[in-house]
Amino acid sequence: MPILGDRVICKDDADVIAEQFRAWIADPEIDVVISTGGTGVTGRDVTPEALKQVTDKEIPGFGELFRWLSYQKIAQLASWNTAQRYGLKNKGAIAVGYDADIAIVDPNTSYVVKAEDSLSAQEYTPFEGFELSAKVTDTFLRGNQIFGGGNVLGAPLGKYQFRPTA
Repeated sequence: MPILGDRVICKDDADVIAEQFRAWIADPEIDVVISTGGTGVTGRDVTPEALKQVTDKEIPGFGELFRWLSYQKIAQLASWNTAQRYGLKNKGAIAVGYDADIAIVDPNTSYVVKAEDSLSAQEYTPFEGFELSAKVTDTFLRGNQIFGGGNVLGAPLGKYQFRPTA
């Protein structure tokens, strides 16, 4: 079963980012390197320039391949594998003994991302203007509905998740 091998947030310096990519590429234990950042949308984002330093070939539209993944596969990759990687024993599955953290997605509702519509305290998003082809309609945290009808519901229920560091 594939598992996340590493995750790094680098400062916006093309040489630093390129060096991190080189380290991953040289690691024989890593089969695939995927950058989820680096949209190039913001002026300070230099990830596209860093990638040009370490790649031989671009595959335009590669992200479109991910649209072919089933929701079950997305859940495995985003929830189960991540929980396993970080030692979160009660996260990542819908099963007895797990926390029942669930997002309900409407695959037939598309929308354009706008920072002004975000319920986050952030005043910007690097995805400003992107059209998404599905939308979260409801979210449950440990079985309690915390988002629905376009609104955050109730008081914050988040808890720090202790995890092993070694």
